Amino acid sequence: MLQEVSATQVEHEPSRRWFTDEDLDLVVWFSDPDSIVGFQLSYDRRGAEQAVTWTTDRGWEHFRVDAGEETPKKNLTPILVSGGSFPREQVVVGFAESSGAIDPAVRAFVLQRLREAPL
Repeated sequence: MLQEVSATQVEHEPSRRWFTDEDLDLVVWFSDPDSIVGFQLSYDRRGAEQAVTWTTDRGWEHFRVDAGEETPKKNLTPILVSGGSFPREQVVVGFAESSGAIDPAVRAFVLQRLREAPL
């Protein structure tokens, strides 16, 4: 079940809220406390992690997460790389099941946008 954690604010970036559980990470950006300007949902974190991002200025982007781990002795920083097709229905169902405890306005906004995402 997604739970909110303290989000580190990034200089020169809109304010953010961060929600996480064992399989999902959701970062939501706000222009003010009630106006969402974007979000990034990372999913399948225990498998082949991917991320979908929506922002008002760039629209939709889909990525896979390259964990950067070459060997157990060397762990590189994860990066986002082109990610292929977006499994919309699977992600919508997973997010709906995991997001019942988060801010209802954030949940409704993200669910609506995910349902509109191109395949």
